[in-house]
Amino acid sequence: AAATAITGTLTMSGGNLNISTFNLTLSNAVTNASPSATNMIIADGGGEVRALYSANGSYTFPIGDNTGTAEYSPLAFSLNSNGGLTSAYVGVKVTNAKHPSNSATTDYINRYWTITPSGITTPSYTTNATYVTADVVGTESNLSMAKFTTALPWTVYGATNTGTHTLTATGVTSTAASAFTGFKAA
Repeated sequence: AAATAITGTLTMSGGNLNISTFNLTLSNAVTNASPSATNMIIADGGGEVRALYSANGSYTFPIGDNTGTAEYSPLAFSLNSNGGLTSAYVGVKVTNAKHPSNSATTDYINRYWTITPSGITTPSYTTNATYVTADVVGTESNLSMAKFTTALPWTVYGATNTGTHTLTATGVTSTAASAFTGFKAA
């Protein structure tokens, strides 16, 4: 019932950890032998999972939601370069809904991830977001990863990988909180 920081290793061995409206800060990777809809961190209630960064590197957020049916939808984040790190972290949460600024009427997903980088000067990063088949509205092969920061237009990145249900954005430089989702780019 409060924001929590774990400086050791969080071992997920069975069951979900619901962070609700609170932030969970992790200093190390989460050990999760079999991440799934029944063994993940639920980060859809307003709180975010935060990974600390002291250097460039990658982190997979073993997150999902329990809106209706519990769904595992992890996000992999790779900090490729930066101009400086000061108490740096990346926070991630997921929402099982169409993004409110997504005007697509066909070919989109009912899910978006909010990524909040903090304390990172001039970042360049890659993100891979995995969704479930039930999220797809329309034709999956028409989807591209897109980012929304504070105003239109969306920034569109690469096409979806339909084999793994993964959306990828490479070369992202935003230092502000941004939402990432998939839809058919016009």
